[in-house]
Amino acid sequence: ITVSEKPTVIGTNSPQYYGSPSGTPVISKGFSSSLQIQGSGVASVRWSPTTGLSNPNIINPVANPKVTTTYTITITNTFGSVTTIQVTVEVKDDYWVEPQNIITPNGDGINDFFTVKNLVEYPSNELTIYNREGKILTRISNYNERWDGKINGRPLATGTYYYVLRFPGNQKAVYKGFVTIVNPQ
Repeated sequence: ITVSEKPTVIGTNSPQYYGSPSGTPVISKGFSSSLQIQGSGVASVRWSPTTGLSNPNIINPVANPKVTTTYTITITNTFGSVTTIQVTVEVKDDYWVEPQNIITPNGDGINDFFTVKNLVEYPSNELTIYNREGKILTRISNYNERWDGKINGRPLATGTYYYVLRFPGNQKAVYKGFVTIVNPQ
């Protein structure tokens, strides 16, 4: 008689939830979790639902669901035994975005615009850019990551500017910081 261990499944949390593997992964909306079945003798797997999965027929798919999703995994081991387990990937609608802090608008395709990682998940937003004296230089509603350090078509001088990024859907989600513009010489 050969006894095989019951498989388990873990997933990574997004960085703001400490990123390490967990049996109950938590991610911010727009982020992903690397899922992995742990156990020996796994011959085949089938994940359901397939929504948000990179591949429903592999041991370690990447899950990027838009809402909290419970995946059911049907596992067949090398002995032909079938086991079903579940894992829930919790998705937090926490307005987690990551603004960059440098623009080098030289047309090389790298840092030419002020970008905000994960902003695509929150298209209803407002970006305000200030100079060092606190004067508003521009205010952009529904910012789509196309600001290139220019105001009225004129490039701002190389230097540090400040931004405030707000979301009308969540008054508590406010990001403040600086962006350095380095113009070509």
